[in-house]
Amino acid sequence: MKKILSVLLILALLLGVGAAAAESAGKTEMGSLSVAGAFTLKCAVPEGYTIDVLEQTGEKIAALLTNEDTTKPLVTISIAYNDQYSDVERMNDLSEEQMKVIESSFSEMDEVKFEYRETGLGTKLLVVTETKDDVSFVDIYTIYKGFETEFVMVPGITADKEEIVPLTEEQISMLIDFITGIDFVEETPAEPEPAGEAGMLAGGWNAAADPTVTDEVRALLNKGLEGLLGVSYEPVTYLGSQVVAGRNHAILCKATVVNLNAIPTWKIVYLYEDLQGNVKLMNIADFDFGALCTYGAAE
Repeated sequence: MKKILSVLLILALLLGVGAAAAESAGKTEMGSLSVAGAFTLKCAVPEGYTIDVLEQTGEKIAALLTNEDTTKPLVTISIAYNDQYSDVERMNDLSEEQMKVIESSFSEMDEVKFEYRETGLGTKLLVVTETKDDVSFVDIYTIYKGFETEFVMVPGITADKEEIVPLTEEQISMLIDFITGIDFVEETPAEPEPAGEAGMLAGGWNAAADPTVTDEVRALLNKGLEGLLGVSYEPVTYLGSQVVAGRNHAILCKATVVNLNAIPTWKIVYLYEDLQGNVKLMNIADFDFGALCTYGAAE
């Protein structure tokens, strides 16, 4: 495919509610992920696998699904918005000609086998078994509300990293079963309240009068990020809020990838707090430093 593989993907943020009881043999229920407020992706993760989040912005999520046993396949997952499909509700809506174009993007492989499946709620999936230089891998691709979602299973390697361990039919079936168990669920936007606090219009963002990160702000952030693995978020500034049916919050954080000696980056974490005090992660966006550089050099 265009290999969103380069973005090495995902799922990660399917950790919205953390691990729960087993859904079926070989799977562990992981919860759900809100994707840019457009829909919720719900799934379960194969037994023995864990998720590492690599990246999450407003229009892209990237992560890795790995097993401690390096001989087991690695699964990369990518969710990325594509303007080309901005008016596509589901891949089911594409014409036969459009699907042929997507299929043709796999033509650089030596051998390609196509198969179509669907998720529990009927979203069409393109399952592609690809072979390149005698190495096979499986790519499962779909489109939902303009977001391209791609899962790629790559063969494992021996502990000494000397040999590739070919995919087995059982492993391929595991991936297909895992992906077809995913549901794309449309979110129902909350109805805004007719009025908020004095001087605040419902739906409008208001800068915080005091940007101090209080214990209350930390508690909100901890609730919203509960179960999120791979990246730590240190709150730096409370930016402001927005009145809806409840309240949205924006918090500037220093984000650091865990265990990778990574250079910290700056992110804005958006949380939704409902009227009962429940908190949900809505989005994690890049802090745009480039927006500060709009003027030419001083004369």
